[in-house]
Amino acid sequence: MEPIAQIPDTVESLRRLAEWDITGLGLHPGGSNYVFVTRLEDPAREPREDEDDSDPEGALYAIYKPSSGERPLRDFPYGTLHNRERAAYLMSAELGWPRIPPTVIRDGPHGEGSVQLFIDADHDENTSLCATSAWSFSSRWRCLMCLSTTLTARAAPA
Repeated sequence: MEPIAQIPDTVESLRRLAEWDITGLGLHPGGSNYVFVTRLEDPAREPREDEDDSDPEGALYAIYKPSSGERPLRDFPYGTLHNRERAAYLMSAELGWPRIPPTVIRDGPHGEGSVQLFIDADHDENTSLCATSAWSFSSRWRCLMCLSTTLTARAAPA
């Protein structure tokens, strides 16, 4: 399996997540921290006359989690949880499992935070993939979160 970071579309997605303008922002109601669904647009693209402003052609949707909206946890220094999102992406990309969407750290409307490509998941497909895997998705996910937690905690300034 080719690592996700080597796939050309992923490299382009990372660039767009890091550079495109955040033009839409809506608070996601289900998060324990502040989680925003965002729309990103290419700042160099000229809109067409007949284009609907609510969903421009070429827009990209993402999840933005600003550090200023993080609730403190006892096992992480305050304001560092967004780094775990990026660390989890980098490790999964290198290992090729599980496929966490491209994630960057960047400034946004509420300050620095993680911005992750929004994936409209097919829950039926994901469930069947997990059930047929020799090493279950949940086992790999727990291992990834353990590694991510350990590395992020060790990388945090004292």
